[in-house]
Amino acid sequence: GGRFRYVSGNPFTPMEGSIYDVDSGDYIGIPGELLSARMPNFGQLDLRIDKVIQKRIWRFVLFADVMNVTNRKNPEFPAYNFDYTKVNYIPGLPILPMIGFEAMR
Repeated sequence: GGRFRYVSGNPFTPMEGSIYDVDSGDYIGIPGELLSARMPNFGQLDLRIDKVIQKRIWRFVLFADVMNVTNRKNPEFPAYNFDYTKVNYIPGLPILPMIGFEAMR
């Protein structure tokens, strides 16, 4: 089996700037218009292979699953620098191969 997901960019509320708090020494973000910005595009391909073995009352499933086959660094969350002047995006999971075994009665 397989799955391909394409997301045109989830909406989020951007920070318009910041105010410096002299007492704490920190910058406090000023939120912009609600949900007025979008994350970059997102694409992911997942693949899975199953093998089912039936033995009397037991059913065994062996599988190999690979998430993010293309190893694309998909943006998941916006992350601002200390003074909210630049935004970077935290990437999601890299390629993630898994193998497994299930036994059902």
